[in-house]
Amino acid sequence: MKAKIFSLVTVLFFIVIKVSIFAGGTPEPLNISNIDMVQRYIEGGVLDERISNTGLALLAREDLQLLRNAIYARRGMIFQSNYLTEYFRKFTWYRPMSNNVESQLSELDRINLRNIQVFENARTNPSIQKRQLVGTWIDSFPAPAYCGEIKINNNNTIEVIDPQFEGYYKGRYTIENGFLIVLVTDQQDPDNGRWVTYQNPLRLVFPVWDLEEFEYGGYQVQIGYTKWFGGPN
Repeated sequence: MKAKIFSLVTVLFFIVIKVSIFAGGTPEPLNISNIDMVQRYIEGGVLDERISNTGLALLAREDLQLLRNAIYARRGMIFQSNYLTEYFRKFTWYRPMSNNVESQLSELDRINLRNIQVFENARTNPSIQKRQLVGTWIDSFPAPAYCGEIKINNNNTIEVIDPQFEGYYKGRYTIENGFLIVLVTDQQDPDNGRWVTYQNPLRLVFPVWDLEEFEYGGYQVQIGYTKWFGGPN
C-alpha cells in the first residue's frame, strides 16, 4: 500500500501532465487550461487511490464537479444532465445502468467524494490571516518519522515535505480571502530525487478553515481536507 500511495505523488505533475514537463528531462512551459485534467486523472488511475490534497488543489471548480461525478459514472450512474452524459460517453468503460448507485460505492469512493466536496464547496474565509499560518505544521500527532510537513515562511515562500503522500515541492504563496494560493516553482521527481524548476509556476488553491487551539498544546488548522498541527512561529 505504501508503494502505491507514494506513486500517487505523481498526480501533481507526473501522471497528469508528465508528457509536457519531462520530455527529454527538460521542463517546458505548460498551459493546463488546454488539458482535460479530469480525463488525465481518470486515465491515470487517480480514482483508484485516495486523491491527494495537492491533486485537488490543482483543479478548477468545474473540474472538481466532473471528477466527483466520475466516481458515480464508474459505478454506472444514469445522469439527468445532458452535459455529464455526453462527457462520460467518451470513456469506453461508461455503462449507464441505474439512477441510484449509492449501494455500489466503495469506502474509497466515499472518502474521495467527501474530500472533493471540501474543495468544490469551499467559500471565502477572510478571517484567516498570514500571521496565523506562518510556521511549521505536521499532519500527524504524535508525529511518526514519515509524517508530512508544511513550512509556511514569513517571506512568502512555502515548502511541502510529505514523503508518504503529497511529495516534495516548494514555491511562493499568498493568502486571499481565506484561501492559501500556492505557486509551485520546484518539485522533486520521486523516481530519481532530482529537483525540477518550472518555467510557468503551477497554481494550487487550498481552502483554509479556522485556526483553533489543539488540546495537546499549539494549534491545528485544516488546509484542504487535511488537518495540520503546529503553530505560528
